[in-house]
Amino acid sequence: MIAHRPALAIALVLAPAMALFVASPSRAATRSGSLGAAASASVLIAVDCADSGSGVPASLTIQIANLAPISGALVSAQIRKGNLATNTTDALDDDGNASPAVFVNGGTGRYDVFVDKTAAGAEAFLLTAQCWTGAGGTGVPAGTSIAAAEGGNVPTGSGWGAILLGLALVVAGLSPLRARASRAAR
Repeated sequence: MIAHRPALAIALVLAPAMALFVASPSRAATRSGSLGAAASASVLIAVDCADSGSGVPASLTIQIANLAPISGALVSAQIRKGNLATNTTDALDDDGNASPAVFVNGGTGRYDVFVDKTAAGAEAFLLTAQCWTGAGGTGVPAGTSIAAAEGGNVPTGSGWGAILLGLALVVAGLSPLRARASRAAR
């Protein structure tokens, strides 16, 4: 029967081979990090949601896991995009479970995720982020990437925002030099 249908025979032979080269479903992005000993220690992480072939993203979900060392501090994460924000906290330190998953329906683009803690003491964490094609963390997984973290570039709102911020830093940096130079000339 297959001999009379060469296209079917070719498809049956090539389908398993093609499955190896076709993009797999989008996977969650993870980022491990640490928070210093100060009670105010925090990290800003940028998560980008994009259409990776599964559809246009509608929401981002996150979970945070509080890892060793065990201390009295609880680790929390907040998602923010535009005027939308929510929070999740891992209630038990280094128990092997993450916080409850929370979502923001912000669509495609960059989300800011802020990780902090409730008390002094060094903490390690694992952030898991997943973009989805449906609202409320439903639908099909979409393209998810973590763009920056502690020590990386802090996300800006736009290209113009980055240019203006850079110019402001240059002006602020040059002003004290001019003041010192004029005092030295006296």
